[in-house]
Amino acid sequence: MMMMMVVVVGVVVVVVVVVVVMMMEMMMMMMMMMMMMMVVVVVVVVVMIMMMIDDDDDDDDDITFIAYKSIVQSLL
Repeated sequence: MMMMMVVVVGVVVVVVVVVVVMMMEMMMMMMMMMMMMMVVVVVVVVVMIMMMIDDDDDDDDDITFIAYKSIVQSLL
């Protein structure tokens, strides 16, 4: 189990480093697009984690889903 966590953390670190290097070498417009994509990915992951944690409570799920919809609408 711990090995899986270490592997996941390692992959995330590598991806972040690659993205940062790409950002440094790209134009401002591309940087902004990449930042937006990263924000969207982070939001989706956080919402998924919240859903998994709040599995037994329907009310919490409804609240997180409404918040998720409002965040997505504000981004689009």
